[in-house]
Amino acid sequence: TLFRSDYESQILAVTGGGGGGAVYAAPAPVSEAVPQGESIDVPKAAEPAKKKVEKATADVKLVKYPAEVKIKLIKELRTVTNLPLKDAKDAIDKAPGLVQTNMSKEDAEKLKTLFEGLGAEVELL
Repeated sequence: TLFRSDYESQILAVTGGGGGGAVYAAPAPVSEAVPQGESIDVPKAAEPAKKKVEKATADVKLVKYPAEVKIKLIKELRTVTNLPLKDAKDAIDKAPGLVQTNMSKEDAEKLKTLFEGLGAEVELL
């Protein structure tokens, strides 16, 4: 087919292939001579960026709190987590330590904000 061979010859002409003559690549010029015994630093290909997996849950660690806000902390913990009174009290009493584990990220941020508003020191893990 005439159309196809004409098309193929155009592609080959554009890409530098075919055309009846040999195509040679000229060597790249060396800009600096490297003294004997030294090596040339060749830049490495960019390493693929490691994707940091963002967790959907967080652990809330109560580091310390003023003694006068203990009852308020228990109330706020119960409000956010729906824990029974005894469990919430035990969690606050064992500070410094984890108050709640595997909370949704949103609830953990909310609890952290509430606790810090009362003067407590909180970490999200």
